[in-house]
Amino acid sequence: MSDYQPPKKNTVYEPGTLDQTRKNIGPIDQEEAKRMTKILGGEVFTEKSAPADLAALPKQPIQRHAHPDKTSKKGRTVPANPEIQKPVSGESEKSKAVPEKKSHQAGLPEISEANWQLMDHLMMSQEYRIKPNYGFFNFIRYLQKNGIYKIMPDFAETNLKRNIEHLQAFITIIKTLIQAAPKPYKTKIQQENDLKFRFLRRIAEWSLRELKLMYIDIEKNTANITVTDLIPYVREIYGILAQIMYLGETGVPQIIKEIYNDEIEYPDTDRKRITVLAKDGISEWIYLYTETIKGLYPLLMRMSGGNYAPFPSFFTANIKTILNFLGKTKYDLLFIEKEEHESVSIPHEQEAELNTESRQNSVAEPRANMELVKAGLSLLDALFPQAGFKNIETMPDLYPYFQPLFALEDGFNLLSPENPLQVVVVLLKILEDLFYGCRNIEFNFETSEYKSDKADTVSAVINDWSQYREMMFNKAYASVLSDFVNELYTQSDFLYSQYGKKLINKMLWLTKYHFLPYYKFEKLVLERPENDLTFKPLYYRTSFICKTLTEIAKNIDQAGKDKTMITGVQNPWAHYRFDISNITSERLDVLLAAKRQGPNMTATNANLIKYTLCIMAVLDWWINDSSSPAYLSNPMKIYRVSGKDGGPIFSVPVRNDQKILFAENIKSMARKKAEGTPSIGQ
Repeated sequence: MSDYQPPKKNTVYEPGTLDQTRKNIGPIDQEEAKRMTKILGGEVFTEKSAPADLAALPKQPIQRHAHPDKTSKKGRTVPANPEIQKPVSGESEKSKAVPEKKSHQAGLPEISEANWQLMDHLMMSQEYRIKPNYGFFNFIRYLQKNGIYKIMPDFAETNLKRNIEHLQAFITIIKTLIQAAPKPYKTKIQQENDLKFRFLRRIAEWSLRELKLMYIDIEKNTANITVTDLIPYVREIYGILAQIMYLGETGVPQIIKEIYNDEIEYPDTDRKRITVLAKDGISEWIYLYTETIKGLYPLLMRMSGGNYAPFPSFFTANIKTILNFLGKTKYDLLFIEKEEHESVSIPHEQEAELNTESRQNSVAEPRANMELVKAGLSLLDALFPQAGFKNIETMPDLYPYFQPLFALEDGFNLLSPENPLQVVVVLLKILEDLFYGCRNIEFNFETSEYKSDKADTVSAVINDWSQYREMMFNKAYASVLSDFVNELYTQSDFLYSQYGKKLINKMLWLTKYHFLPYYKFEKLVLERPENDLTFKPLYYRTSFICKTLTEIAKNIDQAGKDKTMITGVQNPWAHYRFDISNITSERLDVLLAAKRQGPNMTATNANLIKYTLCIMAVLDWWINDSSSPAYLSNPMKIYRVSGKDGGPIFSVPVRNDQKILFAENIKSMARKKAEGTPSIGQ
């Protein structure tokens, strides 16, 4: 809003000149006109009165009768805009039919012009849709009473109600998890001070009674709700959620998984019920984080008086301001770190605020072992030379190379090279091939000192592995992708239709649910598909296998040339065996000279474990490290696009030189070995 400038000398116009302008704007008094000039600029003009026609005046007084206005039920005239009605002559200000409300701006803190414009634009954006956006005609908001503070009726009626419904569902699920817990675990919940137990106790105390009463008042008049009217609602809902909000989007699911793993260890636990509760609890939290915490944050930003900042950095950059607005202290919040780190004081300087942000973002995200990743990429390049693994960060097109080798199902052909799922599918298939040999390794965790994870085993992962490609990609994701591309091929504008947006939205959510947990994208619609995950998440499985096989590999190296028994596997020195050979195993046979027997044999279970670990480390890095190339790609680059017309294409020419490239690579490695240069697998 521009600063008020003293008006120039009023220009006086002839009668009728401004009549049409008045009709467009509606009744407006002098004070209101001055206020508009202060906001929009310009001048207040004056128009001469029309000269009186004395000849037309009646000779005798005429009795005038009031005629009812068509828009008035009681016969009194209703002006075009009753909100800016000026009292008629002789009527005192105190005797207005509807007393003027206190300005809605009065309940909001003062902020800078730049901050106001950024927040106002954010609330009108398509992503948030909190305030109405009239586009070119946004100036009319200034012509309405409290127009710049008005909330969209649909937002007030629908979004606010959904927030309460999902928060209530989340609370009910967590309380049910507590009630369903075995008695010994309930005792731990009541007495112990681990983060997960404090998390359960905190939510068990929550009540939405006040929030629901506030919504009842809002629902009565959604057409005229303003930003100030929502202050109690926003303060109440964030006052509840802020207590666990700083655990982060993935922190709360991690805690729920820990609780789930704890409870299923008890023999009398209803495992099926606990599994459903844990899955539903995670789904509800994701909604609360992405739709409630994020969806209301522009309002919180305006109401608290904090400086503008994008989501989610606003919550760390303005933490002191937020807590003051909510009436909370640092002791009301839960953080992901241990107790001793939670005693860090609420920041008063930016450096301390950044420390708090690091706490929020340290949600159990395992950083990849880059030495293992580099070894894995080198191994993949040895098995599949010139496929693109040497420059995986450039997102090379893997389809022409691997489709002739693996004959992957329909849907893989449609993936854009920039879609990170193309790499995921290829690595899933390669590891699936290797696991056929791992089935004959006798893993023994009963004698293991570390016993990686009671809730999972290597055998369980091997048995479930093919389902991640066949079920979660082929049946869940690829089927939606095929439907979308087929529709787009026949209807060029399908991309912009509501159904088209729903299909894209579903694919983005399936990517996040099943494959890439740190995937971020703009939500095209509010709806999201149900997260009906039958198996443990892929990101959990890859992390588990990397952790377990790393420990076994260390034991193998410690055994050295003595080839003694090791912890974790009973037959490490036996020749590996693939009951059914496949593309990957055949190449591994060549790489490790599988025909060689005796003391110099290299095609052992020990080496198969190491090779599987290296390739699994690549997949684990790709999906579990938020700094991997998978998270740098454009999420909207989902399907193949023609460079000519921008339409979808269903395939590209494939290669036929894979065997030649592999043979030449083996010869090159043999030459290097003869020259004394170390090679993979020797």
